[in-house]
Amino acid sequence: MAQTNMQMPADEDLAAYGDAYVTHFCRVLRAVAVDRADLRALHCPREIELATRFLDELSPLAKHVYARVFQRKGPWFKTTSLLGYFVPRRHAHRADGTLGEGSDDASAVISLLTDEDDEEEEGSQDKEATCRGSTEQEKQEHSAAGDEAASAVSDRSVTVALDDAVVQHTLQMLVNAGLLVTLPLLSPALLSREEQEAQLQLSLEAIEQCASAPELSALHKKLTGGKSRALANRSRGASSSPSGAGAGTTKAEVFGALRRHVLSQRRLDGSRIPIAKMMHNVWRQHSRMGQHASLDDIIFAVRLEDDARRLFLRMHRLYYFQSALPPSPTPVLSAANRVKAFRDILKERLESRPASAWPGLMTTFKKVKYPEYAISISNPIFLSSEAYMCHEIAGTMRQVVNALEQEMVLEQASTEDEDAICLPVSWHLSDDIWDTLPQLVAFRRLVLGLVTPDQPDLNWQIEAWRQAEEHLKSMSTFEEFILEARLLDR
Repeated sequence: MAQTNMQMPADEDLAAYGDAYVTHFCRVLRAVAVDRADLRALHCPREIELATRFLDELSPLAKHVYARVFQRKGPWFKTTSLLGYFVPRRHAHRADGTLGEGSDDASAVISLLTDEDDEEEEGSQDKEATCRGSTEQEKQEHSAAGDEAASAVSDRSVTVALDDAVVQHTLQMLVNAGLLVTLPLLSPALLSREEQEAQLQLSLEAIEQCASAPELSALHKKLTGGKSRALANRSRGASSSPSGAGAGTTKAEVFGALRRHVLSQRRLDGSRIPIAKMMHNVWRQHSRMGQHASLDDIIFAVRLEDDARRLFLRMHRLYYFQSALPPSPTPVLSAANRVKAFRDILKERLESRPASAWPGLMTTFKKVKYPEYAISISNPIFLSSEAYMCHEIAGTMRQVVNALEQEMVLEQASTEDEDAICLPVSWHLSDDIWDTLPQLVAFRRLVLGLVTPDQPDLNWQIEAWRQAEEHLKSMSTFEEFILEARLLDR
């Protein structure tokens, strides 16, 4: 791997990477997984191990990078958009002509590296506004555009190369810890047909989110030899666009043509086209790296590992369980504007990232202030891990129901027309639908009373959380959702 002007930092220098985000992140994980016995008991050993590994085994820089990426939308991130997180705070205060304290670039870089100690310095209000946004929407979550702009600022101010040993070593550390996932480069010929399809969909998702228009055009040209009739006709018939991948061809159109091609073509051995490997090569050609850098060792795109992301989000919600505000009623759209299908609403709600304006962060940035009081805990919040899991899943299903009320018209059949009232077959599997066991593992365990702590499957929660998300996403009708949600009314 190529060495650049940024050397591996010593232990005493790693403190320069600490900021309010990683401080808050570690405080939450330590409280839930270590300090609070009542909250720790709600998690399986595998979940506790994942949290404690983050706290005890990762370097300060790796914690800093993950905590910052955790706040972003994703799920995929191009590595070049993360380079700003590898700039030590000391670089932001240099006044070497390229980066001065009074410049806009300096203000933007400093906002990336906000530390709790820095909040007391002069001018911290401007810094907070830059970091968290001046509007309520900006407080709720970081936009991808803001992170890309921050990356551009870091590129102009402090040189951090993509193939820098610090960058690649830190990202690989997070991958090895099971916190990040990279673009799959394994040859499809070595995989089963089902694994090939899963790899292809994952690769297309990453390419759509991370590749730029010129990079997509280069990849499309490699695949077709520049003989795409559809794109050629589109280019001749449309006006040029600043965001286009060619003359009059937009990025969305290039990706659409690319997707259609890889889904319809196979290699001579019957395996799928190695689209991820080809995209990797294009990124290598479009990046400024030393020629001696190993192609397969460079990480160009990453995403948060799903199990870890879900765990850390739950720990945040559990940490702020008693400080959460009650849900406010949302206005219901008129029937004319409620046209979304059930599958679209379900997918949109399940894949949306929750608000990241955690009260602790807002207090750090002096956006809110809470009165001080002593906490005396005498009883646990949840009696069992099953009860806790059912509460979390029920909260997700409630969000879906609220979205259905707002965005979909539910037609009511007339009681006089018995033929119009049709129930799914699953509703007739038992004389009483309330006796039918739920499909979700968490609900099933709670119904059967499996709440004893000496269960042989100590890590059942990991699979149960994954099964809950996959099962909810697989529902195709509103009736399926209601059938599973019936337990909430008990």
